[in-house]
Amino acid sequence: MATSFETYLTREQLATSSIREHLATLERFRLWTQKEQLDEEQLNYRDLLAWVQQAQKRGLKKQTLNQQLGSLTKYYNHLIEEGARSDNPAKKLRIKTEKRNLTHDLFKPEELDQLQHDYKTRQHLGRPNDTKAHNRGKIILSLTIHQAIRPPELRNLEVQDINYDKGEIYLPGTKRSNSRTVKLHPGQIMPLYEYTNGKTGQLIEGRINDHCQRLQKQLKKHSEKFTSLQQIRASVITHWIKQHGLREAQYKAGHKHISSTEHYRHYDIESLQNALNKYHPLA
Repeated sequence: MATSFETYLTREQLATSSIREHLATLERFRLWTQKEQLDEEQLNYRDLLAWVQQAQKRGLKKQTLNQQLGSLTKYYNHLIEEGARSDNPAKKLRIKTEKRNLTHDLFKPEELDQLQHDYKTRQHLGRPNDTKAHNRGKIILSLTIHQAIRPPELRNLEVQDINYDKGEIYLPGTKRSNSRTVKLHPGQIMPLYEYTNGKTGQLIEGRINDHCQRLQKQLKKHSEKFTSLQQIRASVITHWIKQHGLREAQYKAGHKHISSTEHYRHYDIESLQNALNKYHPLA
């Protein structure tokens, strides 16, 4: 089953490092089931709960344990797809953790422009693969800065979703986001046209998560402030709320619920407080 599970994960277009971690978790879990003389494919919720309790006694951190439960959720989804079972005992099993601090040091619009400019003009090594990856990175960064696109949406995006005549792009929905049609920034049109010239089908081919991780690694070289593409998305959505209001920001971000958009109101306050603490510790 492990090879088949690896194929399932590869088809999900997960990063290579993520696939390795999911497989390693399954192997550790399999050793536990063998020790307990349990059939891993027939385990129920109570069996999994016993595994969780043993892991907690060993001092496994809650966050790590939840990550491993996420791996098992994928494994049992795979078994359901294979017809080996009809339910997923790990789907709703998670350990309650402290509420994460989602504070980001937000970018101002002019800082995002500078970040994009710095990445566009960086010197690549000149090899074909480097040039191709750099051009792909420019498109991903542009769509993140101007449309606040998420990796799962990027994975579903196709060349025909771009309407050059109207200067618009259709962003397909996912399980977590609504589809929407939004305007392209004038500076996006020519780069997108050049990138898609002669192409059909998927706009960004290959493993999206790997492409995004490579881009993030490069951006960290250009900006001490940059931490992640999600940081850019948070900055963009926060700016939209200020500029257009909650409802339009909700539509542009693809949020299914207005509460998701309202959450970004707090980013600006938290970001300001972070700046005060960083540069004026006594403020």
